[in-house]
Amino acid sequence: MSEGQVVFVSVDPPDMHVNQTARIHPDGTYSVKMSDGPGLMVGKYQVAVMPPVVEPPGSKSAGPRSPGKYPDIPSRYRSPKTSQLTLDVAEGKNPPFDIDMKP
Repeated sequence: MSEGQVVFVSVDPPDMHVNQTARIHPDGTYSVKMSDGPGLMVGKYQVAVMPPVVEPPGSKSAGPRSPGKYPDIPSRYRSPKTSQLTLDVAEGKNPPFDIDMKP
């Protein structure tokens, strides 16, 4: 995949509502950057892969492109609740989170 965004929604701890998005680069990589540096906060996340966000012509607000225009992102991966992708971030260095999307 060479475009889109990876969305991380925290589920643990439940009182920490962290939603973070990372843009997918043309080479298929992505990196998460929080306000205090790279990476996500420690915790458990549900993950989704969404179409890229673009600015509509003449507007400064952004919105997702039409879901039908990105067949390489199967519909089940477009929601954290249906993607079945989860990530546990622990203290210290964590391995890369590679996403293998199967239809």
